[in-house]
Amino acid sequence: MKKTLIIIAALLCLAALTFSLVACNRDGKGEDEAAAFVTVDINPSVQLTLNAEGKVLSAHGANEDGLVLLYGEDGIVGEDVETAVSNITRLAAELGWLTDATAVVETSVVADGSLQDEFLSKVNASVSGTAELFGITVSCSSDASFSLSRKLDGLKAEYPDNEDVQALTPAKLKLVLAAVATGEISFEAAVELDTEALIEKVSDAHIALAEFATDAYSEAKEAAVSAFESAKSAALDAVYVSYFTLHRPFDLYYAVAYAGYNAGSVAMDALTSVLFFAEQAGAYPLDEASVTAVAELLGMEGEEIDLLKNSEGEITLDSIEAYLDKLYRSSELAEDVEAIRAEIVAELDAAEAKIRAEIADIAAEHEEEIAALKEDLAEAAQRIELTVDGILPPAVEEQINAMVADLSFLAEEAANILADGRITSSETAALRDKLAAKADDVYAAMAEELTEKEREELNGLLADAESSLSDAQAKMEQALDEAEAAAREHIAALKAQRTDNAD
Repeated sequence: MKKTLIIIAALLCLAALTFSLVACNRDGKGEDEAAAFVTVDINPSVQLTLNAEGKVLSAHGANEDGLVLLYGEDGIVGEDVETAVSNITRLAAELGWLTDATAVVETSVVADGSLQDEFLSKVNASVSGTAELFGITVSCSSDASFSLSRKLDGLKAEYPDNEDVQALTPAKLKLVLAAVATGEISFEAAVELDTEALIEKVSDAHIALAEFATDAYSEAKEAAVSAFESAKSAALDAVYVSYFTLHRPFDLYYAVAYAGYNAGSVAMDALTSVLFFAEQAGAYPLDEASVTAVAELLGMEGEEIDLLKNSEGEITLDSIEAYLDKLYRSSELAEDVEAIRAEIVAELDAAEAKIRAEIADIAAEHEEEIAALKEDLAEAAQRIELTVDGILPPAVEEQINAMVADLSFLAEEAANILADGRITSSETAALRDKLAAKADDVYAAMAEELTEKEREELNGLLADAESSLSDAQAKMEQALDEAEAAAREHIAALKAQRTDNAD
């Protein structure tokens, strides 16, 4: 009997050990925690995040061709990195992107420790091995493409005293730009984060993205959601102020402060989305003079210039750089591009400068929104200050004075955004986050003051207010459905075209 118990105990210990090994991979991270960031650029640009065991947690098409390649495909997320990269390479070959003319596939891996070299070796072997099955000989390179090297050189020139920027490698820059592309963090903040934090942020964002998430869809989605959130905030904030005015007048300052912070946060979130999409200089069509200058450098004329167009028939910085990247990945043509690299970069930089000036003009159109927020915060501070009339306990007066100071400070922060005549999504996002944090703090304090009965009453009023937003919610859902349908149709049509051309 004793021997049996010992065996059972040993089996239980083995089971516990097995479970712990399954739950945590070799570097102590959970199976669902991202540990590596992988890019494969053929012309479709595909980004993957992996756990420490090499399992793919997320896959994202970083350009339109990447979205098209991944659309409707299995065998990538959830697979080991070799299988996933093999399937990506196979699809690129089947759809005509990977050909004998594609001599170089750009690959990179960012990870801590020995994982980086290990995964890069697996990625490169998988690309080369799969290409060989199609009779295509390729080499893998971690050197920067034309577009990435232009971006890297430009950033190092723009931030000469920033050690983090100066230390950027092409692979790390890809990771930083992937984080910035989520719209959740600025370049300046992203470049300061360590590798682990950046990979986690990118992985989480990519998992949340739909496979049809084109830029047009993402912009339409943000606009629809922002409109609804603004309406919801206005309705619910009014409930808090009204309830405290009637039932807790001596605690009204909580509701006024919360409404000010929350409404401001929602407004800045909406403006941040507008500015973020407006700032994507690469998506703006170039003027005729810029296109002509680039075409002449490349020796292109007539219908050849159509090769510079994107799927919308427009010639943009992105579409030109996509074409140049293709040439850069061809061993026969790379030297030709390199020979005129300085001249092309100068033309593209000049074209981008024009676009940046236009973007600044667009941003300036939103000055009134920033100014209105400043006035709203200042007005909330004044309204709260009036409640300090000497009849409240000193501790409460001290709390109220602190709120007034915070609101006044944030009002000045809003004014500072306008001070230099330049409004950016990074600035509005920073103010949004500060306002949201203050709103959360005040909400928690406000909730603690209420009795259980008051909470029930207030929740009932809030539910009634939300139900009155049914029309606004219906409009949002309709806009989202239409944006999704348009995005799916666009990506599916491009994939069908690729399939037909490949056949």
